[in-house]
Amino acid sequence: MVAAVAIQSLGAVINPLLPNYRAHELAGVFGTARPAVVFTPGVYRGFDHRPLIAEVVARTGVSPLHVVVGDSAPSDGLSMDDLLRDGA
Repeated sequence: MVAAVAIQSLGAVINPLLPNYRAHELAGVFGTARPAVVFTPGVYRGFDHRPLIAEVVARTGVSPLHVVVGDSAPSDGLSMDDLLRDGA
């Protein structure tokens, strides 16, 4: 909810995706929507979304900032906790 309100306050577009999407589905979305930022859980129901996003970035060449909610972020991303702590 915090991310959705912040995104809308910036006038940006939210494109919610299902957490069961995998590389094939996300590659289609990345190619069409060309997201600037992607928010995902780290691990959800035993599946780690961090390497999934890295795979889709490599496959599509679209490289959004990856923000991980509830877990640690990959080396090229941020965690939601870090964003909230900075207060920016």
